[in-house]
Amino acid sequence: VRALHLSANTPEIRVTADPNTAGSPDVDLPGAFPAGLPYLGATAYQTIPPDLYNVRAVESATPATQLFSFTQTYVLGSRVSVLLVGRKAAGTTLSTLAPVTLFDSVRPIANVGQLRFVNASSEEPRVDVYVLASDQPISGQFPAATGISLGAATAYLQFTPGNYVVKLARANTTTELAAAGVVLASGAAVTLLARDQPTGGTPVVIQTQADLP
Repeated sequence: VRALHLSANTPEIRVTADPNTAGSPDVDLPGAFPAGLPYLGATAYQTIPPDLYNVRAVESATPATQLFSFTQTYVLGSRVSVLLVGRKAAGTTLSTLAPVTLFDSVRPIANVGQLRFVNASSEEPRVDVYVLASDQPISGQFPAATGISLGAATAYLQFTPGNYVVKLARANTTTELAAAGVVLASGAAVTLLARDQPTGGTPVVIQTQADLP
């Protein structure tokens, strides 16, 4: 299990997993971040015993402020990412803060590069994703995925190994929001995340996480 902090206006967090088995200790997921997991922070995968877990996130500075709590079973051989996405409420603004759990790829596929996309940008609630062989306008191109909403993810899409340019567009338009190059190696799996700028507003930024080397 690994943890990623993708909420631009939420301070450092602590993510713990409390196993259902009596006597088993809590697991501190961002243990490599002594002061707490900061915005854009991502832990490495941490090995935990298979069990039913209550997964909780709190603000490090104010542990009484709970951000999410959910129960999930993690089985032997699974690989899971727990993400905090959205924005905290400010004034009369409704909060979009929410946890996202993703079961990551654990199986390399020979001669195939796997690519998954997650929309973690509260500034763009729905986006289309283009995966192009070169840096070209998206006009006239077919998207690889459409209408990906906040907190939603595509399946792992399979491509011939090589270099690609991923472009995001506002859903049902050709308005480009962000672009990034990505290398899809044979047997590798990569997750791309659209995230907010720390100060808010567009453009969104693409962040890459390797799921399989």
